[in-house]
Amino acid sequence: MADNVISGYCVRFHDIATIGGSFREKIAPAAFTASLKRNDIVALLDHDTGRVLGRTSAKSLTLKQDQIGLYFSLDVDPSTPEGQTAIGTVGRQDVKGLLVRRTMVGGGVARRRRSAAAADSNRD
Repeated sequence: MADNVISGYCVRFHDIATIGGSFREKIAPAAFTASLKRNDIVALLDHDTGRVLGRTSAKSLTLKQDQIGLYFSLDVDPSTPEGQTAIGTVGRQDVKGLLVRRTMVGGGVARRRRSAAAADSNRD
């Protein structure tokens, strides 16, 4: 893992994902445009808001939308317990995916788990 950076596509547009065996979804291009412009987005360990790995306002999390999907680059702090856990589990490939959580119009919450191939975590 180069310089403690975890990166890859967290969402690939047009891929069909089955969510919990109960429904399927396909994310359209530009689905994240508005959110990327107006929100401070965080990367969490184990969905725990007390275990922040990075955030866009601190420049430790970078998100870019392109023609393929939503690409992330997370600069993990190895001096924190959360950073050590993230680096270790991703480096060993115990963790091979990630979850994208988004709030939907109307207040609902959608979650999407991405596989290792989709997350494509770089470990240079």
